[in-house]
Amino acid sequence: MGIGRPVQTTSNGSLSGDIVTSTSADITLYVRTTGSDSNNGLTVGTALLTIQEAVNRIPKYILHDITIDIGEGNFTGFALCGYIFSAGTTTTIKGTLGNPTLTTGTTSGTATGGSNIQLVDSGQAWTAHELRGCLILVNGEYRVARDNDATTIDTVGTYAASVSGKAYEILEQKTVLNADGPSLGLPARIMVRSCTSTRDSLNIQDIEALGGTIGVGAWDTSAFTFTRIKTTGNTYGVLAQVTRGTMIWTDCYANTFNAYGFVGVELSGQLRIYNAFAYGGISASSYGFYMGGAVSVTSSSKYLCADNNAYGLGIMTMNEFMPTGILARNNTKVGLVISDTTEGISSIVDITDNGESGIELYNSMLSIYTSANISSNGQWGIRLNGKAAPYDHTSAWSYSGILNLANATAVIENNGSGGITVQYNGMVRLGATTGTNTGQYGLELETGSCATITSATAITGATGDATINDGVTNVSWATDFASDGDMVSALDNKCVIERKD
Repeated sequence: MGIGRPVQTTSNGSLSGDIVTSTSADITLYVRTTGSDSNNGLTVGTALLTIQEAVNRIPKYILHDITIDIGEGNFTGFALCGYIFSAGTTTTIKGTLGNPTLTTGTTSGTATGGSNIQLVDSGQAWTAHELRGCLILVNGEYRVARDNDATTIDTVGTYAASVSGKAYEILEQKTVLNADGPSLGLPARIMVRSCTSTRDSLNIQDIEALGGTIGVGAWDTSAFTFTRIKTTGNTYGVLAQVTRGTMIWTDCYANTFNAYGFVGVELSGQLRIYNAFAYGGISASSYGFYMGGAVSVTSSSKYLCADNNAYGLGIMTMNEFMPTGILARNNTKVGLVISDTTEGISSIVDITDNGESGIELYNSMLSIYTSANISSNGQWGIRLNGKAAPYDHTSAWSYSGILNLANATAVIENNGSGGITVQYNGMVRLGATTGTNTGQYGLELETGSCATITSATAITGATGDATINDGVTNVSWATDFASDGDMVSALDNKCVIERKD
């Protein structure tokens, strides 16, 4: 078997015989709904019945590659506690993928068009929205479907190249955990606690965690990887709390959760998120993504998509928030909330059709590079405010934040209250920032705030381009800032706008 003989005990409880503390060879264990926990688990024909039995048969010290292969069907969840996964080895706990049953259309074909983020098959007749959350496989790459119509699938994250002309397959997780595994202090379908591992030495993949408090949890443990995990109907979809090292979430989907889709709090290492999708938070205070407490979301993270929740993304009290690609759409409240965060940087931002503001910034810094589309939000496109919810920062010494759009091509338009509002000593840098807003002003400054613009700044509102004193004076980019170095200030509230090309 490669894992040695079982532990033996004498009648008085002392240990005797060979004590299996570590692996002695690679091993694969199989789990099937037709199995039995009295089997050896070494073949499909002698498979085990429960995932936990397979986990229990692995010694605590992993020196070799381990695979737990889980078949299609419903299973009870599992927990890992106290394992040491040595560097250079890989332990994989994997479910089974298969084709979904579709109302209309087929689950495979060849794309007649598209790009690296959209697949088009003109011969299909898919039912609109039915593929949301499915996995779309092209050239060995999986991506989660964000939405679809009869002939088009939009994905979360990009493929390496355009999918046009390439064969594709639509898949879903066929291994479903519908009951909690052993309790390790938090009820969960999957829980990893008090383990020592690297990001590559433990990978849990291709499983749906259905219902319960926590779908997939990591608590007080070292880091590892979740790949192609789907969580449905949980209070918390994917939760990482008090973890160390580098945690990776790849091509994961959290849907119809009550509180949070993806949560990372009190993490001492890095959290790397690739192509993750949070959809359909069902409570009035749900967050698609919620991260906080000295965690670093590194610049290698790509494409965090939050759609149809209360809040899209909440970033609270963090050292760094540096993903490439933030998509927050159709959330009933705010698309992106950043509070008390030292450094926030993103190169691609698309925040549209949220019920309140697109972005709210509290005592934080946010720089957006490359491109930004912040449009059709119910209130402000971007709001820097030191005192409103979720935190109260009314002190005269507090500041609402620093917003840097100087290096981005930013379109901020059709927002209900206006383009950008800055309060409580906030600072804004605008470059090629354009867009006509349905609210009063493109830019509004209050209470000691300042802004620098360039000749390319052309954001406007229904009443005027900008105001620095609650609408008493309207300023025009063309008239008041015709030349480099032009400045407009208000002595009563110490607000300043200056052109610096």
